[in-house]
Amino acid sequence: MVADHDFKAVEHLTHLTELSYGCRIVNLQLEEHAMVSVASLEENGKTRWSVSHLSDEGIYDLSCEGDLPPQFESIRSDALRQQDEAGGTEADVDYVIEVPIDLAFSVCGFRHGMLFTEYGDLPYLQLERAKAGSAGKRRGLLELLGFSRRKSR
Repeated sequence: MVADHDFKAVEHLTHLTELSYGCRIVNLQLEEHAMVSVASLEENGKTRWSVSHLSDEGIYDLSCEGDLPPQFESIRSDALRQQDEAGGTEADVDYVIEVPIDLAFSVCGFRHGMLFTEYGDLPYLQLERAKAGSAGKRRGLLELLGFSRRKSR
Protein backbone atom coordinates (compact mmCIF):
# COMPACT_ATOMS: atom_id res chain seq x y z
CA MET A 1 0.00 0.00 0.00
CA VAL A 2 1.24 3.47 -0.88
CA ALA A 3 -0.74 6.44 0.38
CA ASP A 4 0.31 9.86 -0.81
CA HIS A 5 -1.70 12.99 -0.09
CA ASP A 6 -0.36 14.98 -3.03
CA PHE A 7 -0.60 12.30 -5.75
CA LYS A 8 3.03 12.73 -6.84
CA ALA A 9 3.67 9.03 -6.17
CA VAL A 10 0.67 8.09 -8.28
CA GLU A 11 2.16 9.92 -11.27
CA HIS A 12 4.96 7.34 -11.27
CA LEU A 13 2.54 4.38 -11.26
CA THR A 14 1.58 4.54 -14.90
CA HIS A 15 1.75 0.78 -15.13
CA LEU A 16 -0.08 -0.51 -12.05
CA THR A 17 -1.00 -3.70 -13.80
CA GLU A 18 2.66 -4.42 -14.56
CA LEU A 19 3.53 -3.91 -10.90
CA SER A 20 0.83 -6.38 -9.84
CA TYR A 21 2.48 -9.56 -11.10
CA GLY A 22 2.57 -11.97 -8.18
CA CYS A 23 0.52 -9.68 -5.94
CA ARG A 24 -2.65 -7.62 -5.55
CA ILE A 25 -2.71 -3.82 -5.69
CA VAL A 26 -5.71 -1.90 -4.42
CA ASN A 27 -5.66 1.51 -6.07
CA LEU A 28 -7.63 4.43 -4.65
CA GLN A 29 -7.53 7.90 -6.13
CA LEU A 30 -9.48 10.73 -4.54
CA GLU A 31 -9.76 14.35 -5.61
CA GLU A 32 -12.13 15.91 -3.08
CA HIS A 33 -12.16 19.39 -4.61
CA ALA A 34 -13.37 17.87 -7.90
CA MET A 35 -15.53 15.24 -6.13
CA VAL A 36 -13.90 12.35 -8.00
CA SER A 37 -13.06 8.93 -6.57
CA VAL A 38 -11.71 5.83 -8.30
CA ALA A 39 -10.87 2.40 -6.87
CA SER A 40 -9.53 -0.65 -8.64
CA LEU A 41 -7.95 -4.00 -7.97
CA GLU A 42 -4.91 -4.97 -10.02
CA GLU A 43 -3.77 -8.59 -9.75
CA ASN A 44 -1.24 -10.65 -11.70
CA GLY A 45 -1.01 -8.14 -14.51
CA LYS A 46 -4.74 -7.52 -14.95
CA THR A 47 -7.34 -5.07 -13.72
CA ARG A 48 -9.85 -7.30 -11.90
CA TRP A 49 -12.38 -4.53 -11.22
CA SER A 50 -12.76 -0.76 -11.09
CA VAL A 51 -15.37 1.63 -9.72
CA SER A 52 -15.39 5.37 -10.32
CA HIS A 53 -17.53 8.35 -9.36
CA LEU A 54 -17.31 11.64 -11.27
CA SER A 55 -19.71 14.13 -9.76
CA ASP A 56 -19.49 16.33 -12.89
CA GLU A 57 -21.34 13.49 -14.63
CA GLY A 58 -24.08 13.66 -11.99
CA ILE A 59 -24.41 13.08 -8.27
CA TYR A 60 -25.47 9.46 -8.88
CA ASP A 61 -22.69 8.71 -11.40
CA LEU A 62 -21.03 5.37 -10.76
CA SER A 63 -19.08 3.49 -13.43
CA CYS A 64 -18.27 -0.14 -12.67
CA GLU A 65 -16.25 -2.72 -14.58
CA GLY A 66 -15.06 -6.26 -13.93
CA ASP A 67 -15.82 -8.85 -11.29
CA LEU A 68 -16.78 -6.66 -8.33
CA PRO A 69 -16.42 -7.97 -4.76
CA PRO A 70 -19.65 -9.28 -3.19
CA GLN A 71 -19.82 -6.38 -0.69
CA PHE A 72 -20.07 -3.84 -3.53
CA GLU A 73 -23.85 -4.07 -3.85
CA SER A 74 -24.39 -3.37 -0.15
CA ILE A 75 -21.95 -0.43 -0.20
CA ARG A 76 -23.61 1.01 -3.31
CA SER A 77 -27.14 0.56 -1.93
CA ASP A 78 -26.26 2.28 1.34
CA ALA A 79 -24.73 5.27 -0.45
CA LEU A 80 -27.68 5.64 -2.84
CA ARG A 81 -30.14 5.45 0.07
CA GLN A 82 -28.21 8.13 1.97
CA GLN A 83 -28.11 10.32 -1.14
CA ASP A 84 -31.86 9.93 -1.62
CA GLU A 85 -32.54 10.74 2.03
CA ALA A 86 -30.34 13.85 1.83
CA GLY A 87 -32.34 15.22 -1.11
CA GLY A 88 -30.93 13.41 -4.12
CA THR A 89 -29.60 15.72 -6.82
CA GLU A 90 -30.63 18.78 -4.77
CA ALA A 91 -28.55 17.76 -1.74
CA ASP A 92 -25.51 19.74 -0.63
CA VAL A 93 -23.65 16.48 0.03
CA ASP A 94 -22.31 13.71 -2.21
CA TYR A 95 -22.59 10.27 -0.61
CA VAL A 96 -21.91 8.38 -3.85
CA ILE A 97 -18.27 9.57 -3.83
CA GLU A 98 -17.81 7.23 -0.85
CA VAL A 99 -18.59 4.06 -2.83
CA PRO A 100 -15.09 3.57 -4.33
CA ILE A 101 -13.51 4.67 -1.03
CA ASP A 102 -15.60 2.25 1.06
CA LEU A 103 -15.03 -0.57 -1.41
CA ALA A 104 -11.25 -0.14 -1.30
CA PHE A 105 -11.42 -0.07 2.52
CA SER A 106 -13.47 -3.26 2.58
CA VAL A 107 -10.83 -5.02 0.46
CA CYS A 108 -7.57 -3.84 2.07
CA GLY A 109 -8.46 -2.36 5.45
CA PHE A 110 -6.99 1.08 4.71
CA ARG A 111 -9.25 4.12 4.62
CA HIS A 112 -8.32 7.58 3.44
CA GLY A 113 -8.45 10.01 6.34
CA MET A 114 -7.90 7.53 9.18
CA LEU A 115 -4.94 8.10 11.44
CA PHE A 116 -2.42 5.26 11.60
CA THR A 117 -3.10 5.01 15.34
CA GLU A 118 -6.70 4.00 14.54
CA TYR A 119 -5.58 0.79 12.80
CA GLY A 120 -4.47 -1.10 15.89
CA ASP A 121 -1.97 -3.83 15.07
CA LEU A 122 -2.34 -3.93 11.29
CA PRO A 123 1.02 -4.35 9.53
CA TYR A 124 1.41 -0.97 7.83
CA LEU A 125 4.47 1.19 7.52
CA GLN A 126 4.07 4.93 7.83
CA LEU A 127 6.40 6.58 5.33
CA GLU A 128 7.81 10.01 4.85
CA ARG A 129 9.17 11.53 1.67
CA ALA A 130 12.92 10.98 1.33
CA LYS A 131 15.24 13.96 0.96
CA ALA A 132 16.74 14.28 -2.51
CA GLY A 133 19.95 12.30 -2.77
CA SER A 134 19.64 10.86 0.75
CA ALA A 135 18.66 7.36 -0.29
CA GLY A 136 22.03 6.62 -1.89
CA LYS A 137 21.53 3.31 -3.65
CA ARG A 138 17.79 3.11 -4.33
CA ARG A 139 16.13 -0.18 -3.51
CA GLY A 140 12.59 -1.31 -4.12
CA LEU A 141 9.40 0.36 -5.20
CA LEU A 142 9.02 2.62 -2.16
CA GLU A 143 12.44 4.16 -2.63
CA LEU A 144 11.83 4.45 -6.37
CA LEU A 145 8.76 6.53 -5.56
CA GLY A 146 10.76 8.74 -3.21
CA PHE A 147 9.70 7.32 0.16
CA SER A 148 11.72 6.19 3.16
CA ARG A 149 10.54 4.13 6.12
CA ARG A 150 9.61 6.12 9.21
CA LYS A 151 8.14 3.57 11.57
CA SER A 152 6.55 0.18 11.39
CA ARG A 153 3.34 -1.00 13.00
